[in-house]
Amino acid sequence: EIRFCDWSSDVCSSDLAALYGWRAGFFVVILPGLACALLVARFVHERQHNAASIASRASGHSRVREALRYRNVWLCAALCCLFVIYLNLGFTFLPLFYINVRRYSSEQMSFLMGLLGFSAVLYALVLPMVANRVGRKPVMIVASLLSLMCPLAALYFDGSPALFGLLLFVGWALSGTASLFTGTIPAETVPARSEEHTSELQSQNRI
Repeated sequence: EIRFCDWSSDVCSSDLAALYGWRAGFFVVILPGLACALLVARFVHERQHNAASIASRASGHSRVREALRYRNVWLCAALCCLFVIYLNLGFTFLPLFYINVRRYSSEQMSFLMGLLGFSAVLYALVLPMVANRVGRKPVMIVASLLSLMCPLAALYFDGSPALFGLLLFVGWALSGTASLFTGTIPAETVPARSEEHTSELQSQNRI
C-alpha cells in the first residue's frame, strides 16, 4: 500500500506541478499531511501509564541494548540511513536534473518519475519473494549493485528514450529492499523477545 501511494504521489504531484506550477504542487502536498494529523488527533488515544507499563519500558531498554549486540542490526541501521539518503536525493534532484540539464519537458519528467514509483511497487513485491527462495544476502547485494544503474544512466546515457526508461526502471531496485533490512533481517537475527524493539530502532533510523 505504501509503495502504491509512493507511485501515485509521484505521478500526481508531478502532473499538478506541470499544470499549475511547483508552488501550487507544494501546497497540494500539504493536504495529506494535514489529513493524517487530523485523523491521529481524532482517533489515536494515549496509553495510560501505570506501574506495569513503566516496568515494561525499563525492560524494553535492556532488550534494545541486547539487540544492538548483533552486527546485522547495526548494518541494517546503517542501511536505513543510506537508503533514505538515496531515495530522497533521487526524488528531490532527478526532476530538476531532467528539466534543467537534460532539457526534458515537464510531461516527460513526470513520466520518468512515475516510472520510478511503479518500479518501487514491483520490486517491493518481487524482491522479498525472491529473498525467501535464494536468501537475503544475495538479493541485497544484487539490488544494491543494480541501484548504481539509475544515477549513472541519468548522468551519462544518451541512447533511445525507451532504453533510458528501462535502465531507470531496473536501476531503482534498492527501493524494493526496505522490508528486508527494516524488518525481515533484524527479526531473523535477534531473539524473539527483542524483535519489537529492533523494529522500532530501524524505524527511528529511517526517520
